[in-house]
Amino acid sequence: MRNLSLNDYKKYENFDFRYPGSIQPHGVLLVIDIKTFTIIQVSENTKRFLGVKPKTLLGKPLTYLMYLKQIKNIKNILENNNHFVDIIKLKKKKYDTQFKGIFHRVQDSIIGELETFKLNDNNKNIDYYKLFQDAIINTGKTNDLKKLSAKITEEIRKITKFDRVLIYRFENDDSGVVIAENKREDIESYLGLHYPYYDIPNPARQFFSKKLLRMIPNIHDEPIPILPRKHPLKKKKLDLQNAFLRSIAPCHIEYLKNMGVTASFNISLLKENKLWGLIACHHYSPKYVIYEIRKICELLGEIFSLKLMYEEEKSFRQYRQTIKEIKKRIKEELSKNKNKHDFIDNIIQKNGDSFLKLISARGIAICLDNKIYVKGNTPKKKQIKALINDFLLPKKKDVFLQIFSQSHILFPEKLKKLLQEF
Repeated sequence: MRNLSLNDYKKYENFDFRYPGSIQPHGVLLVIDIKTFTIIQVSENTKRFLGVKPKTLLGKPLTYLMYLKQIKNIKNILENNNHFVDIIKLKKKKYDTQFKGIFHRVQDSIIGELETFKLNDNNKNIDYYKLFQDAIINTGKTNDLKKLSAKITEEIRKITKFDRVLIYRFENDDSGVVIAENKREDIESYLGLHYPYYDIPNPARQFFSKKLLRMIPNIHDEPIPILPRKHPLKKKKLDLQNAFLRSIAPCHIEYLKNMGVTASFNISLLKENKLWGLIACHHYSPKYVIYEIRKICELLGEIFSLKLMYEEEKSFRQYRQTIKEIKKRIKEELSKNKNKHDFIDNIIQKNGDSFLKLISARGIAICLDNKIYVKGNTPKKKQIKALINDFLLPKKKDVFLQIFSQSHILFPEKLKKLLQEF
């Protein structure tokens, strides 16, 4: 898996997620003046979806396309809400296709996103409630953060049918780590891999904290420009941050291409309204996720966020208790051994396994008065001494390593604070 380079990161940082000026081509976009309900902006692909050229639609009343009853529904709902979804049937018989219409307000206008709505043989018999219910029940059977994370990826993959589903958690320094994964057997695993802070740049993290879903059905599709490019009343670029069809940053498309991914679908995981991580779905051929499945995933993302945070806090409390027990044993050993070298030797032999388990390590080394004590799988003492002299001592400050293992998940910022209690 190839992460962004620093050069890519700079390009990503400069990309304005709010004003891409285009949409993805799996739907069509209309901008409607909220006062007159006339069409003032459109995506260039209206001919393909609606059978009408873009320039023909501009300036037309919305009644040119839709029935008055539907328009009244849109108007009434958006007076009290910022979001409205409905099945839209266009007015004229030659445009008989039904659409899933998603509407929201922005810049004194209404943005309407229309995606073709078809109940084909593959989805008309889907029991959406059962999918949702099964995911809740199955993830409710686990009471461990690692197992819960793995179960979440399994359930989301059952629902979405993607080739790979993983949970990507942000660390305290904004770097990321893959803590769970469910995938096809024939593709490589990303489980346990770490990525630098610039792998998902700050603008993208801000976007994911506000928009819980992001779908890319096919990275090879060309974005569709919006006409005119600037909002005709505000004379500004159209704000598309809340538009689901919003086009994707070119450097992210390049990033997915380098991974061999053709389609992706992300679900945000939040902790206290801040981005904790992502459920990332990857597919190696084009894949469109219908609205109903997207909505299920959005609701599950909110529920899973709460479950993960609860298990994380529970795991932290267990860590605190383990540290207290080790601290108690150390005090007992200290009262028995006045000689500090005997004390260290007893501690590392009697409590070394507890230390190793605490930090998910295979080996531990303690250096006191130039004497080295080891437990478990460690380098030779001569190598440890060289590491201390060449790396640790010149820094003249604490070095705290961030650790992850597939057998346990640590929370470095909290663990460091607890260890300092010693």
